[in-house]
Amino acid sequence: MHSAEGADFFLTDRGYGVTNGGNMEKGYRLRQALSVCYMVGACVLCLINLLNAGKLYMAMFYLLVFGSAAFLFAEFVKGKLLTQADTALLLLLLLWSVVSVVYNYGFSFSALKNYQLALGIIFVGIYTVARNCASREVCLKGMVYSYILEFTLINTVVLCSATASLFHEKKADLLWGCFRVGRLTGIGNANTLGICCDILAMLALYSFLSCKQKILRGFFVFSFVLAIFNLGLTNCRTAILSFAFSIGLVVFFGLLHCGLLDRAFGKCRLCSVGKIGVAMFTAIAGTVLIVAICYIPTELYRLVLRKFGDITGNEYLLQSLQNVFVRSIGSEAGTLTDRTLIWRKVLKDAFRNPRLTWFGISLGSTTEIFGVYAGKHEINTIHAHNTFLEMLRRNGIPGLTIVVAFVGLCGLRLLSLLFDRKRTLSETYLAATVSAFFFIGITEAEPFYFSLWVVPFYVCCGFVIGERRNDV
Repeated sequence: MHSAEGADFFLTDRGYGVTNGGNMEKGYRLRQALSVCYMVGACVLCLINLLNAGKLYMAMFYLLVFGSAAFLFAEFVKGKLLTQADTALLLLLLLWSVVSVVYNYGFSFSALKNYQLALGIIFVGIYTVARNCASREVCLKGMVYSYILEFTLINTVVLCSATASLFHEKKADLLWGCFRVGRLTGIGNANTLGICCDILAMLALYSFLSCKQKILRGFFVFSFVLAIFNLGLTNCRTAILSFAFSIGLVVFFGLLHCGLLDRAFGKCRLCSVGKIGVAMFTAIAGTVLIVAICYIPTELYRLVLRKFGDITGNEYLLQSLQNVFVRSIGSEAGTLTDRTLIWRKVLKDAFRNPRLTWFGISLGSTTEIFGVYAGKHEINTIHAHNTFLEMLRRNGIPGLTIVVAFVGLCGLRLLSLLFDRKRTLSETYLAATVSAFFFIGITEAEPFYFSLWVVPFYVCCGFVIGERRNDV
């Protein structure tokens, strides 16, 4: 993307420039290497967390926190953070989160030494690096490739461990893989695994579209198939719909931009309506097809293992397969039926008193949502299952307002990129991927309730929002 005869590109305050005689700007390579290490380090941190290497995890975690804080301070001194509306909004959200913590717990070092606040510093730093750093494309590839490698490995281990648990009785391992309530469960729970499979599938598809090396493309195909297979086994309907949404978007805008419909319909205004109609119908059909495909893995998995159980006479396996089943999109249990009860309770609690309305319970709070299923059972929930309501719950109306403004700003930028005919298919799909990340927030707390698993969102979002016309 950034190449010219006898010249090298570097990032200046005004964008990408060219050095005289092809000499690199002083310190460029060092900044590039540090940026890539920063991105890869954030992804590796997820794996270290799973390995339960406590001391190593905390050492690397705080290294990233202080590195992010130093970078943000440098960008603040340069004036970049406040002159860019998106970074200014994220910084404002981080500062308001600090205000909320101080208001709820008082001003003290222990109050400010908050895991969620520290993650917030890392993610704002990651977003800003991806948006403004030298050689942004290299940073993006560094993060994407390391994430794909890491989560291909994790998904392989989870699938193998969960499959092994069906053959003989063993304690359910929620971290490394088992089947629970009919769903493939790993890295904590089925929904988290499903969201990670969704992200892995989107990044693998983007990498396949943008990469030219055959060996790497073969690996991306394997990662994509594994992600879709595990996604189907998790039965995470939010993640399935999110991935289908990304495919629908790229099909719609891909058809509008490819010229095929222009040749078929011509260029009159009435023909434009026909083009949009055909593109929309095809996109909706593609979305429905992807949702249907995501339900094939469970049936295929059951069929293969049932045949194997019949051949080997493994009665325990045949009995265990009864705990592996499909939850359809329209099933009564789960996604929207339960979510609406949670949303109603969150809204009721948020306006219970002025403190909760304006400052929320803060990012540092571990308070659960009580009484959601009053009269049914006493199970509590740890978050609002909606990223906007979770921000209202934790940071009050000001925090929610900042997030809505940031999403609106990103939405306008994403639309301009999606409608841009000069973009390649891979660039269009990357914009669709970021849009799908936001889609997850409809029924989950991510991406604004900070979690290590949404590192790719902040990298991809920063890259896409900061993309300049001459990046292409």
